[in-house]
Amino acid sequence: MKEYAFETSKVDTSRLRSDPLFVSDYSSAHGGTVIVTHDAFIGYNGGIVLARRRDNPCKGQLFPIGGRVKRGVGLEHSLRLKAFEECGLDLRSFDYLDVVRLYCETDPCGHNKGTDIVNFVYFSRGEGDLKLDDSIEYPIIVTPLKYKEG
Repeated sequence: MKEYAFETSKVDTSRLRSDPLFVSDYSSAHGGTVIVTHDAFIGYNGGIVLARRRDNPCKGQLFPIGGRVKRGVGLEHSLRLKAFEECGLDLRSFDYLDVVRLYCETDPCGHNKGTDIVNFVYFSRGEGDLKLDDSIEYPIIVTPLKYKEG
């Protein structure tokens, strides 16, 4: 995916970064806007890493590693940071796969308006030791043999 700077030839993206919103502000924003996320299907130990989500939306579902795009940070760098936070792996390559729209009945904030997501999806190679943070659990590495077994 290409990224552009407008208004000047180079935007100081560090000025775009911000502290996290207060929970009440984030809940209000979440209920009224489309959330931009990125996920990586990470090639690791002969398979693809998936993990079960602990929180809504999609609590209990298997998902690739990822989450919200960090403000003022390029997509691939943001995904690299997010993957390291979530699973301890260093992402070494990025193959852009697609952009998808995801509509969920549930939301993480309790506003009961569901979640509307635009998600940039990549395939990446992961290196390091797989260590999950507390946002996900039960990692599996889906190999061709496990996929066939169902």
